[in-house]
Amino acid sequence: MFPIRDSVSRTTEPIVVWTIIGLNIAAFFYQLGMSAPELNYFLYQHALVPRRYFSPDGPTWWACRLPTSRPSSATFFLHGGWLHIIFNMWTLYIFGPALEDRLGSVRFAILYLLAGVAASATHALFNAASMVPALGASGAIAGADRCLRRALSLRLGAHSGADRFHSPILQHPGRSLRRHLVFHAADPGSK
Repeated sequence: MFPIRDSVSRTTEPIVVWTIIGLNIAAFFYQLGMSAPELNYFLYQHALVPRRYFSPDGPTWWACRLPTSRPSSATFFLHGGWLHIIFNMWTLYIFGPALEDRLGSVRFAILYLLAGVAASATHALFNAASMVPALGASGAIAGADRCLRRALSLRLGAHSGADRFHSPILQHPGRSLRRHLVFHAADPGSK
C-alpha cells in the first residue's frame, strides 16, 4: 500500500514545499521540450558531472568549454524520467509539510539546499572520474526526510521511535528506500 498523506498535524501552509515541487515540475517540463542533443548539452551544463571538478584540465566537456566549474543547485530540480520525478515529489509531498511546519520556511529551505549540496558532494567524491550527469532531488529529499525522522524520534523519546505516526515512510524507512531504489532502477531515464 502506498501512502497518500501522513497524520502529523500542521499549523502552517507548506509554502516552500509547494514552491520546490512547482520548480521541479517546471524544470522537468522544460527538459521534456528539448531535443536529445539540447538536453545532453543542458544536463552537462546544469547537472552534477563529478569529473568536471576533479579533472586536471579543469571544467571541460568534450569540445565545449563550460563557463564555470562551480556546482549548480539546478541539479536538485532536474530529473531523469517520469518515475524519478513522480516518486521524488510524492515523497516530498508526504513528509515535507510536517518538517517545514516544525522548522519554519526559511530553515526548511536552508536544510533542503544543504542536504542537496551534501549529497552532491558525497556523490562527486565517490565518483570523481564519472562523466555521467547526476541529477535529481533525491539527496536533498533524503536529507530532509532523515531530519524529520530524527526530530520526531526526539519528540517522542528515544525508545518509542516514529512508530506512533501513521506514515509508512516514517514507520518503514528501509521499505521506502527499497521501493525508491527499485522504481529508479525500473525507469531507464533516471540513470
